[in-house]
Amino acid sequence: MSNTSVAVWDEIIDVPTKRMRFLPPAVVPFFLRRCGGVGLTSSTNRVPPDRAHYSASQCAPLSMIKFMTWDYAADSLCVKCHCLRTIDTESLQERLGAKSDAEQDRKQFFARQSLRCPGTAEEVARVALYLVSNEAGFVTGAALQIDGGVSL
Repeated sequence: MSNTSVAVWDEIIDVPTKRMRFLPPAVVPFFLRRCGGVGLTSSTNRVPPDRAHYSASQCAPLSMIKFMTWDYAADSLCVKCHCLRTIDTESLQERLGAKSDAEQDRKQFFARQSLRCPGTAEEVARVALYLVSNEAGFVTGAALQIDGGVSL
C-alpha cells in the first residue's frame, strides 16, 4: 500500500465508489417497475498484497448492497451483487498477449485460480440474469462469487 501514490489511489477508488453513488437513483425506479431485483457488480476481495487500493475500491459495491437491501426492503426490491474475477474478455487477451512470453504468462496467471481457466462473458451473463429474475426473488443482500474458486 505504501507504494501506491495518492493519485493512483484516488483514480482506482473514484470509479467504483462514484458508480455506487450515482447508480441506485438511476436504476432503482426501473427495477421497481419491472422485476423487483437489482444486481450490482464487484470483484472478489482476494487480491495480491500489492493491490490494497483495488481491494478497497471493490468494497463499495459490497457495502452498498447491504444498505440498499435495507433501504428498499419495504418496496420488495431485492438487491444482489455478482463478484467477478478473471473473465475471458478482449481486454484480458490484450493484457496477456502484450507480454513477451504470453503463453507462459497465461499459465501463471490462471494457476492462481482453482479451475485454472478464466470464466466467460456468457457464464457471467447467465448469473446476472438469474440474479435479477423472479427465480431469485428471495435472494437479497447477497454477493455471489463468479471467480473460478479464487476466493476460496
